[in-house]
Amino acid sequence: TNDASMRMRTTTKIALLLAALWSLIVIASLVDLQFGHKLYVSATMYDQAVRVAFLSSALRSGPPPVNPFSYLGFGPTARYYYYWYVGCSYPARLAHIDPRYALDASSVWAGFSLAALIPLYLKDFFGVTRDLRRKSIVGFFLLSVTGLDLIPTMYLALHSKVVHADMEWWDPTQIATWPDSLLWVPHHVASIVACFIGLLALWSVQKNKDGETASLPVRSVACIFAALAFAAAAGLSVYVTFTFAIFLVLWPFRFLYKRSFSDFFLYLITGILTYVLSKPYLKDLHSPGAVGAPGAVGGGFSAFGLRTLPHIFAVRGFAHSFFPALLAVLVVYLLEFGFFVIVAYERLKRDIRNWHSFSEAEIACWFLALVTMTSLTFVRSTVIGNNDLAFRSAMIVQFVLLLWGSIYLDDWIFSRSNSRKWTGRLLNGAVWTTLVLGFCGTTYGLVILRTYAILDDAGHIPHPAAWLPAPPHVGEYLFDIRQAYSYLDRTLPQHAIVQYNPMTDDYLPLLMYSRFQSVDAFPDCGTEFGGDVNLCAPVQTALDNLFNKPGTYDIQNVCKQLFMDVLVARKTDPAWNDPTSW
Repeated sequence: TNDASMRMRTTTKIALLLAALWSLIVIASLVDLQFGHKLYVSATMYDQAVRVAFLSSALRSGPPPVNPFSYLGFGPTARYYYYWYVGCSYPARLAHIDPRYALDASSVWAGFSLAALIPLYLKDFFGVTRDLRRKSIVGFFLLSVTGLDLIPTMYLALHSKVVHADMEWWDPTQIATWPDSLLWVPHHVASIVACFIGLLALWSVQKNKDGETASLPVRSVACIFAALAFAAAAGLSVYVTFTFAIFLVLWPFRFLYKRSFSDFFLYLITGILTYVLSKPYLKDLHSPGAVGAPGAVGGGFSAFGLRTLPHIFAVRGFAHSFFPALLAVLVVYLLEFGFFVIVAYERLKRDIRNWHSFSEAEIACWFLALVTMTSLTFVRSTVIGNNDLAFRSAMIVQFVLLLWGSIYLDDWIFSRSNSRKWTGRLLNGAVWTTLVLGFCGTTYGLVILRTYAILDDAGHIPHPAAWLPAPPHVGEYLFDIRQAYSYLDRTLPQHAIVQYNPMTDDYLPLLMYSRFQSVDAFPDCGTEFGGDVNLCAPVQTALDNLFNKPGTYDIQNVCKQLFMDVLVARKTDPAWNDPTSW
């Protein structure tokens, strides 16, 4: 009996195996691959270069970090969601490791946190007790299933000879796979986890169907915990929290309708406490000087407007009027969600049939899905050119569909009573097709992220990425850049200001390996992340002249005026090729 009690359950073994597999996927996806004097990065460098710079800034300055991309006489406080980078900076500081390693490891831990949320919600939100472990394993598997993105991706590759570094880029308002989100933006996933954990804390102390309610001390603890979770979520991702906050503001009115005033005030007090806890962080976000920052679409945080359509729809005239464009959006959602469209449809049929026994959890999920889909369809962020609000808030409805999918797929696999009917066979075929295409799409996405730079260097990418060095010297240039910055890391003090030529398309590799503050890291000074855009123009002119218009400059005076300690030049810079330049 003792031996039997100590024996590990099969589902536990599977979960541990999946955790180990995810760790290996992260390592294989994000580390540099070196072959002799050639170095190949993951395509996630396109975003990770920015995140490594923020983490390095947090290491130098502590919280709140300064904007690492702009130094116009002072280091402006970062106007950005920086909690994740501050958190990652502590193990990097304690272990004296490269901040990039801490950032890579955070993708592993964000994945573990997301997976742990699945059984918690199945059990404590939906009340699933039967076969909970099996349904949780099914949920873990569904994290690897995306929509039908492989279809438009293959169409673009065959028809237009376009191979994107990330499969999700076929849609300008992408709905990413879970592995893709975890590798590119683990902080947004962590924000999702924090939001749902906060909601679960409040949910657990609400009045139940028998009219019973938790004691005041228990409700107080839940209120404080939820407020901390929501405040943390805001500092991890303002985009995720913005959409979730809309739900949290509207949902308590249901308690007024039900005359459950104690639950209404529970949410109200939690909201007030969340604001108080977030006030110092919100003050950083509202620091002056960013109005009109390059790349911004509007003057505020968000604006109304139908989501941008992929090019394959726009060229056929769908974008010229509202209703055809809305129809095209529905087609995009069918491609983006794939299997989970079937899940939502089957769930809707079941809930309409059993509307008289609708649970509070079901109502909350449908309301959360409605709020999220409305937001990502008709609202867009305007801080930068990318619609990050739609990119990231989509994960909220993705998680709801994941939970529904875990229950549906478990029942579908282990209860096949309708498999002999014609409609059942048709449904089975659709489920199998979308599952296989969804899993293959995720697999392709991971493979192309890892191999894109290698394929680019070998000349297999028809339209090479401008943000990488030009082929056929991709690997050599990346190796040289890393070697140069490794030397600077060993030579310079931590607070040195190092400047490269930002007026190029392929500046990201330099940013990726730099651990230093820049005067101007981007072609637009990076003031959207903090600082005053009005101070940018003269700095850009000076740097553009220095690197791209060779001449006899007083280099010492220029460096002194712009507070630069070290200049990094490459042989692709015009100044390098002029024998008379500095």
